[in-house]
Amino acid sequence: ALALALQLRIDQQLRALLPDDARSTARIDALSERLGNQSELYVTVRSPSREASLAFAEELAEALRGRPELRYALFHLDRAFFEKNALLYADLEDLLDLRCRVIDRIRAEVRKEMALFPEDEGGEGVKAADEALGENELRERYELDTRLPEYYETPTDDGVLFVIKARPTGSDTDIAFARQLFKVVEETAADLHPEHHHPAMEVGIEGSYAEQSRRVGGLQGDIVRGSAIVVGLLMLVLAAYFRGLRAIVLILVPLLIAVVTALGIARLLFGELNLVSAFIFVVLLGLGIDFGIHVLGRYRDERRRGLGVNEALAVTMSTTSVSTFAGGLSTALTCFLLIVADFRGFSQFGIVAGIGVLLALLGAIVVLPALVVIFERIWPWRAAAPKQVAEAVEAAEAAAAAPAGRGRFPWIAGLIVAASLGAAALAGSHLGDLEFEYDLGRLDEPVEKPPAGTKAKKSGHEPYRKAVGRKTTLAPAVALTADLEQTADVHRQLAALTRLSADEAEILASGGELPLPPAFDGCGHTLDPNDADGDGASAEDVDDGDVDGDGDDAGAAGTDEGEDEVIDEEEDDVRDPAFLALAARARQHRAIDPEVRELLRRYPGDRLRDMHDRLYDLASVYSFVPELQAEKLAVIRDIRQRIRDKAGVLSAADQERLKTWEPYLEVDAPVSADDLPEWVRLQFTDEAGELGRFVVFWTKGAKSDYRNSKRIYDAYRELETRSGEAPVAASFFVIPEIVDTIRGDGPVVLGLSGGVLVVIALLLFRRLSSALLVLGTVSLALVWLGGILWLQDWKVNFFNVIAFPLLIGMGQDDAIHILHRSREGARLGVVLRETGGAILMTTVTTVLGYGGMVFADHLGLYSLGFTAATGMTLCFVASVATLPATLRLLRWIRGR
Repeated sequence: ALALALQLRIDQQLRALLPDDARSTARIDALSERLGNQSELYVTVRSPSREASLAFAEELAEALRGRPELRYALFHLDRAFFEKNALLYADLEDLLDLRCRVIDRIRAEVRKEMALFPEDEGGEGVKAADEALGENELRERYELDTRLPEYYETPTDDGVLFVIKARPTGSDTDIAFARQLFKVVEETAADLHPEHHHPAMEVGIEGSYAEQSRRVGGLQGDIVRGSAIVVGLLMLVLAAYFRGLRAIVLILVPLLIAVVTALGIARLLFGELNLVSAFIFVVLLGLGIDFGIHVLGRYRDERRRGLGVNEALAVTMSTTSVSTFAGGLSTALTCFLLIVADFRGFSQFGIVAGIGVLLALLGAIVVLPALVVIFERIWPWRAAAPKQVAEAVEAAEAAAAAPAGRGRFPWIAGLIVAASLGAAALAGSHLGDLEFEYDLGRLDEPVEKPPAGTKAKKSGHEPYRKAVGRKTTLAPAVALTADLEQTADVHRQLAALTRLSADEAEILASGGELPLPPAFDGCGHTLDPNDADGDGASAEDVDDGDVDGDGDDAGAAGTDEGEDEVIDEEEDDVRDPAFLALAARARQHRAIDPEVRELLRRYPGDRLRDMHDRLYDLASVYSFVPELQAEKLAVIRDIRQRIRDKAGVLSAADQERLKTWEPYLEVDAPVSADDLPEWVRLQFTDEAGELGRFVVFWTKGAKSDYRNSKRIYDAYRELETRSGEAPVAASFFVIPEIVDTIRGDGPVVLGLSGGVLVVIALLLFRRLSSALLVLGTVSLALVWLGGILWLQDWKVNFFNVIAFPLLIGMGQDDAIHILHRSREGARLGVVLRETGGAILMTTVTTVLGYGGMVFADHLGLYSLGFTAATGMTLCFVASVATLPATLRLLRWIRGR
């Protein structure tokens, strides 16, 4: 069992809290199978010198490429392919505008050459046309430099930071792999001697992969540290309570055997523990030690009364062991009831805790007595109590035996009961104000929060996030597509949603028709709605040379017909029907493509509103494949042909200027996904080597907030395509399923736990009144606990909610011991002194067990430890104060 227990690991992913057949987890598994690890590792290089940082980052990236631990390592984003096909990535409207600029420039040259308008020569129109043909204007207008940076870099206060973007092959929860990877990166960087490039050169490891790996390693360290401290404290408490060291061996040996065996069984059943079960070792120490304390405490008391070993064991096994067995069985059954929950935070914890409690109970009533017999032969327990102890016992028994006074009301007991019920009434009045923590991100925060502003500064604004793009460091959702056709459908509809305004999205969601943008001719001129094809003429288009209409106007006679033909030819080029049709196509695409519109209409209106409202950005292989390529190529060919045909008309300066961007016009074939550069294809290739079978998109709002993630989950659970639905996977999709599962499981588990409590009490005492007393004692403590949580401004969450059914079992154990000892005929004073002392001891040890969670720098686990420890303390108060006071009142009532 020890060998198996040492192999246990902690899976901190939230998906481990749901069953494998849950929709979100099944899709996460499918996503992992298709894409492998999806967390990025960012290697940062920083120094005051950009040149030095760039040179070293180039060397480091080259050294990391080809490492078996990494799928890829990206640094230099070669833009040659995109430079060559730059005009294909421009909007169709922009290309039509460029065509018009070229026409205008040629027209200006023709006019200048023919001296039609000498007053315009060298004017603003010519300067604007010159600028239109400049490479700088072209690159700026079509974002050739800003759309795709060459490196992941950003300026910092002390220089420039470069980032190498890498994708590890192993999971971020595999601590051994992560540590080996970090070691490889650090050693590779050290071997390249960064100090030779610049003495202030710094190399770091950042990103979600590094953060998750450190978090997992940190939690495992917290568990080891917390367990060691709890074991040490338990040993001190046992030695103090039993006034000797033998109790440490007698109680802890059977307990450790039970706990380690339970963990070994957990390794066989689950392989890993989830986040809620992470501290099960210290919890079982606190739960299981109760049985040994009760058994050994009663044995010690009987030995003090002068009984021999066998007689003392016989009395212990026939009395205390019975109530111990009943309480332990109740606690174990309460734990096992958690199995009915779909929430694995309940079910796994319940199975391991139930097995551990049963084994600890077995150890206390089988192994512990055997050890006692062995110890008594080697190291006998003194049968007679010291004189002062005997006198104290006699005094206590005499005081307990003294009559309370015939007919006298037990005021102290009455006050205790009244105070208990009053506190319960006050706490109960605020139970409705107790809220559930819907922001699961808060539960992952450290217990000691950073100073105000620290977290905000750190979260989302680290330099590396600016370098790689903040959106890529956020939690994405991924649509899993069957082929590139489905990918294109998903990409186009999501891209259309990002372009829609809120008003347009509302029209579409309401089933209305989106208004088209104003018709234009591709040159920035709005067309008459009644003449959208451009065939008509406006008043300005009518030749005013013949002002009186007789054809004999002198102005008309003096105009060169050849020159007019050139101008008319240029006007016809602008109003060419083929290019007006392309302008109409651009106009339609700017609104929404008809095929995409039909796909979007398949979604209900409310869902479509949420889809638009929550969508932030997207990326797929089609983010790098231009749209409307056939239309764009037609415009590019026309521009290229015009320049060639009119080359003789253009000035030498214009021809020289055109040479700088003529390579952009050489593109003559469409671009497909297979044509993209390798560094792009690598990022969109799955484990099977297939390209582009997924779409990544980012959404707005805190993903850890149930209310926001629920909206996204409902809006994007599947996406429509022409060939069927494409399922969507996201790590944060488990959050709404976790909360919804707890909402369904919680009342069922609590109801069953209460039922077990009543059944066990009825079987043990065979009286309904006794069962109700036990139920009332536990209920009182739980109501008090709710009030304290409200006073402390704590919320119920999916960590501490598990404490409530467990407290039913553990609290029942205390009440059963008090009631059972009282039913033996012992005076309440004796019951409180002996059994109450043992309950105090078990409460302390249980609180210590759950207190081990305070060593986890994790607010969710801390809340579980706080809730359980507080609840156990309240169960102790209810059992040793309210229950005995109630019994005293009942005896007074029966005695009247």
